Amino acid sequence: MGGPLGRGCACATENGRIITDRDYYDQLELYCQLGSHLEPDLAA
Repeated sequence: MGGPLGRGCACATENGRIITDRDYYDQLELYCQLGSHLEPDLAA
């Protein structure tokens, strides 16, 4: 997985200064980077 899709950030400023900074990531991409993998439920 890769590429910039599924990511973003938002900043709020006040008086010319950043007061909040939020980063957004695609959860599936993050889980894969952490070593988690999706596997089908074979019991179904």
